Amino acid sequence: MALEIRAQGTAVVFGLKVIAGARKTQLAGEWNGSLKIKVNKIREDGAANRECLALLADTLGVLTRQVKIVQGEFSPLKVVRIEGVSPAAAREKLTAQA
Repeated sequence: MALEIRAQGTAVVFGLKVIAGARKTQLAGEWNGSLKIKVNKIREDGAANRECLALLADTLGVLTRQVKIVQGEFSPLKVVRIEGVSPAAAREKLTAQA
């Protein structure tokens, strides 16, 4: 199944499957239409979320403050909204690295 990225105004929205406590922070492919990310932080005090947002910002070339979790802050299944990137550019950058 392909990564499902939707346009929302000047932003893109897509799902994430976050695996906390991994050896290395990295994009790890696709999972049920969502992007799978492994982070080397644990799920404590939002550390894994912050690491995830930083990886997405770095990969897509945007500022960390442009990346927001809009659903699933306390769940491994999340929905993120990223300002300042087109769906085509997001798909290209995310799938090239995953």
